[in-house]
Amino acid sequence: MTSKDDKLPQRMLTPHANRSDTKVPSIVEKWLPIYYRKRGLTEDGKVKELDV
Repeated sequence: MTSKDDKLPQRMLTPHANRSDTKVPSIVEKWLPIYYRKRGLTEDGKVKELDV
């Protein structure tokens, strides 16, 4: 699994019928690298190799 697999379902990317301010795709792209870094993953969302 890599960052290519970190996608929201289409249902969550479709704007709500009563709102026009849906910005989910750009928010996800902005925050994924920060999430990866905080979780100790590589830049593409993979688990880092352990030094044993």
